[in-house]
Amino acid sequence: MPCKSQVVDQPYAKFRSKLISIFSDSHIEDGVTHPSEDFLIETLKSDVPNCRRWVSRFFTEQYKDSPSLCADIVRCVGRLDNDCFPGLIFRISDDALLHKDVEVREAAVLSLEYVGGPSSLDRLRRHNDSAVWLDEYVQRVIIDLSKQGLNTQMFSVCERKNMKNVDTTKFNYDSNVLGFKGISNAFAKYISG
Repeated sequence: MPCKSQVVDQPYAKFRSKLISIFSDSHIEDGVTHPSEDFLIETLKSDVPNCRRWVSRFFTEQYKDSPSLCADIVRCVGRLDNDCFPGLIFRISDDALLHKDVEVREAAVLSLEYVGGPSSLDRLRRHNDSAVWLDEYVQRVIIDLSKQGLNTQMFSVCERKNMKNVDTTKFNYDSNVLGFKGISNAFAKYISG
């Protein structure tokens, strides 16, 4: 007769085995839904609390045992709606950005880029990667995410002022003046004048 811990771990063992099988069968590609995403969503539908714990546990196990599987789960979670795993991408990306394997760090950067928003931007600003190519990519992502935030800010201002059909992309973006935090001087003049 199996001991209690073996019985308790059986559902996780099935989950883990299935996830490893899915990751082994197909590579995660940009712009294409991966079977692991469907599997996690289906598992969530049937058992939300356990699925969330299992994904976190899977990441922790793979962090030290298999950089490739660790990178896969980071990419997968990053591609899912934040409502599925609230805040999990930020918790695992914090660890993934510190991993010795560049594949895991790259997965974290790609996931944070996909998720976007201030939390992703803050994490990427604090990250300096030892791989030059990845650090250069992080800097480009920071600029892109900052511009997205800036355009969102400008759009929000236009809505509040009931301004219609304003093309916020025509306003120059000066990162030196704004420090990635404010609206452009040209836009500020436009809305006030």
